[in-house]
Amino acid sequence: MANEIEVFWQIRRIDAAFRRAFHTVAEQQDVSFASEHGRGHGKILRALEHSDGMTQKELAERLGIRPQSLTDALMRLEQQGAITRTRSERDKREQQVHITESGRARARHVTELHQKAAQMVLSSLSEEEKRQLSDILNKLVASSEETEGAERV
Repeated sequence: MANEIEVFWQIRRIDAAFRRAFHTVAEQQDVSFASEHGRGHGKILRALEHSDGMTQKELAERLGIRPQSLTDALMRLEQQGAITRTRSERDKREQQVHITESGRARARHVTELHQKAAQMVLSSLSEEEKRQLSDILNKLVASSEETEGAERV
């Protein structure tokens, strides 16, 4: 029987393996994520692809990002032409965030890199094992989100 701390460190190691695989794939395609994309920009763009026009507050909540950190990232994405921000019609104090065509292309590219990295890391698993792992991870995510929600109350 595995103890919790062992599982914790296994998850940390697999997280590191995914990050290494992602950077390996990015390097193979000559993509410099430190300067070109910025940390977390792909996550922001993917969220906007699915729910374009969210307010900055909604986006921060969805991504679990501090509003100040999100503001800095949005400023960089706007300067790069990946997003636009407009005042909300219903509340002029709020800004709605919209993804541009350039941002959509970038989000698709990051998704392709993630797909290739996932294939590298998960190649030793059968389709059934991937499904089982996904089920277990979904259960852990749901449980952790419930715990976080209870702590905020």
